[in-house]
Amino acid sequence: ERVDKELQEYKKALREEKKISKAKDKELQKKAKELEKQRSVIENLVRSLLLAGKSKEEISILTGISVSNIEKLI
Repeated sequence: ERVDKELQEYKKALREEKKISKAKDKELQKKAKELEKQRSVIENLVRSLLLAGKSKEEISILTGISVSNIEKLI
């Protein structure tokens, strides 16, 4: 009986851990989507500034993004 009780408690704890894990996974996916949206906005901003005639150095000063990261975005 004691072993059965321990087994049931273990299974219950495992189910709870799975629920927590799924919730965390959903939250991480949500954050990843938001970061991707932000990256897209930044890429569009950098492209727009380049089309407006700004240099990479000027864009870096305006945005706080390093020149090397600007080069990666374009």
